[in-house]
Amino acid sequence: MRTPIMVKISNKTRNYKVKRRTLLIILKDIAKAYGLKESLDIGIAFVGRATIKRLNRTFRQKDNVTNVLSFSNSAMKNPHLADKSGEVIICLSVAEREAKRYDNDFNDYIEFLIIHSFLHILGYEHVSPGERGKMEKLEEKIFSKIPRRIFVLREVN
Repeated sequence: MRTPIMVKISNKTRNYKVKRRTLLIILKDIAKAYGLKESLDIGIAFVGRATIKRLNRTFRQKDNVTNVLSFSNSAMKNPHLADKSGEVIICLSVAEREAKRYDNDFNDYIEFLIIHSFLHILGYEHVSPGERGKMEKLEEKIFSKIPRRIFVLREVN
């Protein structure tokens, strides 16, 4: 039996186009590579710098832009939610800048950020060095199992 995945995708950026169908395939590939057995309800929003900075300040008390934020809803214990649920907020302009700085492919880097957030939603953390190592190994394992796809395009202004 297939694991049900509910996905909501929102693109609030002006300079990027997101191929929603391709992103949905990537999320299913990630869930399969992880071996997800429970249902998953995930929202992914692509936002600009001002929005991610405001969210980072509001929810993490950090007054700076960041590449990605993850919020797990599983602590709410709502019977109407999937077994695991959460939100992923990605700032594409920050991700693009970081991908260039680290000499990574832009779409690969975003996939990696989604994998990282997916693991947070499933309860993984990286506070201690041991947790960080375990999470990084799992990220690499999942990343190596999924095909590379282009799903975010930079719009030319």
